[in-house]
Amino acid sequence: MRRRNMLGFGAGLLALPGGAWAQGQGQGQGQGQGRGQGGNQGGNNGRNRQGQGGGASLGQFELSIIRQWLGANPGFAAQPLPPGMRNRLAQGKPLPPGIARRGVPPGLLGQLPPRPGYTYAYVGTSLVLIEIATGLVASILADALAR
Repeated sequence: MRRRNMLGFGAGLLALPGGAWAQGQGQGQGQGQGRGQGGNQGGNNGRNRQGQGGGASLGQFELSIIRQWLGANPGFAAQPLPPGMRNRLAQGKPLPPGIARRGVPPGLLGQLPPRPGYTYAYVGTSLVLIEIATGLVASILADALAR
């Protein structure tokens, strides 16, 4: 009898829409689950999910979008960070004091895959994915906005 109840509960979870399933994961889950808030959103087939802690990571998919956008927007110029400040930018930590983050231009932001629970920003010439709830840097795509 107890087993039947467990199966019914599991089937109910499978029936949840993809967004609801992705939102509920990564909160209170153990390390290495690989099921984070990034989920399978934006039609990227999970290519950008990180294995540890369920966070999202940036990669070649986003880089190709950025390169296309930069080609279509030659007037955009991101200024690189000085080497000392660039070295202080690290995944899994908050943005260091004194490093300004800038909002991603709307035209580019609309092309990047949505990441519930995260926000995109750029710091110097790097695209940064920041977890909204904690302010921690989830992923860095170094020199993605460099020309």
